Formats: sequence, structure tokens, C-alpha cells
Amino acid sequence: MTAEPATPPWLSVLVPAFDAAPHVEAMLRSVLVQGDDGVEVVVVDDASRDDTAARVRRVAERDARVRFTANPDNTGVAHVRRQLLDAARGGYVWFVDADDVVADGALESLHALLREDPVDLVLCDFRTLHAAPWRRRRRSTFSGPAAGDDRDVLLAGALEAAQLHVWSRIARRTLWQAVDFPSRARYEDMPAVAQLLSMAARWRHVAQPWIGYRQRAGSLSRAVPVDALADHAAALAEVRACLAPHAHSARARHALDYLLLRGHAAIARRLHRAGCADGDVAEVCHAAFLRDLPDAGADALAQCRRRGWWLRAARIATALDRVGWRSDAG
Repeated sequence: MTAEPATPPWLSVLVPAFDAAPHVEAMLRSVLVQGDDGVEVVVVDDASRDDTAARVRRVAERDARVRFTANPDNTGVAHVRRQLLDAARGGYVWFVDADDVVADGALESLHALLREDPVDLVLCDFRTLHAAPWRRRRRSTFSGPAAGDDRDVLLAGALEAAQLHVWSRIARRTLWQAVDFPSRARYEDMPAVAQLLSMAARWRHVAQPWIGYRQRAGSLSRAVPVDALADHAAALAEVRACLAPHAHSARARHALDYLLLRGHAAIARRLHRAGCADGDVAEVCHAAFLRDLPDAGADALAQCRRRGWWLRAARIATALDRVGWRSDAG
């Protein structure tokens, strides 16, 4: 590691890397070409099996803004995120995955926003990176006003968007350091973001795709085995436990129920497609579903219909019905 600068960076871009050789240089370049000397990039390679470490090391040798550590053994993404936070020096932190990209102009826009209004949390939108043009689209991470200090509004807007990933949240380093990342290989980001939302006092939402998100064929989010669906269910329970005490308004409570309903429907859909609706994993996931939504989602589905989300409600109900999880036919 290099010596600390006289003036600490205003932003630390933190990059957990594992087997990301085809994309990691493009990710680093997307930050470095924006030319902000007040931004540091910290990368931890978690014992990649390809040449990710060599590629990052070459970039770090050419650009002092990049700091790099290679773990001798694979420790898991949650541990790596904690490593990165320990190494970060910036006032704000932005986690960016090694196979994603930061949009042109995003750093300048973020810096201007924070100079004008140094909020605790900034939420940005993202776009998907696909070869097929018809699959590329912008996705919103928030439903509601562009700024505020009402936590119920923050929770409702974030939960209705149902995009609980760390890379669309830029927050004060002190807030991220208070987050406890669950030590598991998958779904560690959902409860982490829930904790962040529960602590942020003032926030801004930028309706611009500052992240280009790449979902690789071998990425954790795509290659989830059926026996890992219990981890998804556990993450949903952790989100509920964290946010239920803070959801005071009816809208925030309904938004939390909607997130839980949507998450459990995704689990049910995977179980059905895998032909595992009656197995041991399905039993564990069904029990988790009923703990989170004791009425088998009836009220949350009714709320969807009252808001005019008829198609969403129909798709969710179908997913639950296919594995026999609903006790109502409403």
C-alpha cells in the first residue's frame, strides 16, 4: 500500500474481485478516465483462479490512485467487503463490482451533488449491459421524491423498487463501516443495504444510470443452485428484522411486505423450474415464507391490486400457486 495522501480522497471506489479477468480492466478504466485525483480505487482480489490479480496489478503500477491487495485464499465476498472498508480512506464509499462499469460523468455529477448537499446516502439508477440491444434498459432503484430526510419515505421508495444491491448506493464511509455484512457467499448485499437504509438520515436519489451492470453467465446472481435458495430466504428474513422496526407509515410497511412477497415468489419460481417443489429445500423455504408473511401473502397481493399492479400480482400469485404456497385463491 502507498502512503496516505496529505488530503484524504473524497471518494473510495471499492472493488471486490474474483475471476473477473475479462472485465476488470474496463471497470477500472471507467473510473480512472474520469480524471478525478480526489478518488481512490481499492481492489481486493479474493484468490481468483484466472489472471484478475495480474491485470489489476498492472493498472495499479501505472496509476497511483489504484491500491491493490491479493488474498492468498478465497475468503468470500462479505469478508472482502470488510477488508475494503478497512482500507478505504474516502469520506464516501461506492462499492462497484469488478465486472461492472461506472458511467461517464458520474463522478463529476456525484461530487457536485455532495458539495452542494452532503447527504448521508445517494441512490443511483443503473443500466443493464447486454449484447442484444433490446435487452439493454435503465432500471430505477427508487420510487419517490428526489431528496428527503424522512426515513419512511426512503424505505418505501427503496423497497418498492426492490433493488437492494450495494453498488447503487454511495454513502458516508462511517455508515458503511457500521454495516454488518452476513458471512455467506450469496445474498449478503440485501441485509447490508437494509442496514444502510435504516441508518441514513438524509438522502438523494439520482434518476440517472451511473452504473452499467453486467450479469455474467457464471456470476453469483445467475448461478444460484437450488440448495442456496435457503440463503435467499434467510436474507429476506434479515431484511424484515432490520427494517420492520423503522417502517412506521402504512406505505413503508406495505413496501416491506411487497419486497418480501416478491422475493419469496422468486424462490418459489426457481423451485418449480427445478422440479424441487416437494423437497427438503422447498420445505425450509416455505416455512420461511410463512414466517415472513403468515397470511401466505394474501394482504400483500391485495395491496398490489389496490395500487393497480395487476400483472405483478398475477405473476406472483402464479409462482406461489405452482408450489402450493398460497392458501387463498383471491
